Order: sequence, then structure tokens, then C-alpha cells
Amino acid sequence: MIKTIDDILEAALKSYGEIGGTNIMRKKRMTGRKCYDHLGGNLGAALFDFYVSNGWIELEDGKNTIFKITEKGHLEFAKMGLYIETDML
Repeated sequence: MIKTIDDILEAALKSYGEIGGTNIMRKKRMTGRKCYDHLGGNLGAALFDFYVSNGWIELEDGKNTIFKITEKGHLEFAKMGLYIETDML
């Protein structure tokens, strides 16, 4: 059950390893970096994959590069105390 940011990271890293094969965690350093106003690097990619595959974010209608937080995503983030107003994005 996902309750904290640490839980998200653990699940994201586990699923990222499963997507990339069993040795992905040994081959890649799971690090993130601040890139302007977002998280980049392998860690950012793992989190992004986790959010998409678990239905927390999805492509905005008619767009191919713009994602929005789903109702499920709002609920899951709120469980961790993270409240994101849609008009802030």
C-alpha cells in the first residue's frame, strides 16, 4: 500500500527494475537531478513510469506530450498529504 513518498519511490524503483530486466538496478544508478523545475534522471523516469502505469497521471485529451493528474492520482497523492490544485499546473 502506498502511503508515503518513500513508498512511491520503492514501488517505482521496483517496477522500473522489472521493466528493464532483473539487473537494471545494478546497471543504472538510480539518481535524480533538478532540471529547471522538475526531477530528471533515472529517478525522475522511474517515478514518471510508476505514475503512468498506476493511472495517477495520463495524457491530456488531444495532446501527445502533456500529462494531467487523474482523479485516482489526486486521491493517492492526498493520502500522503500532497494536495495539488489543478489550476496550479
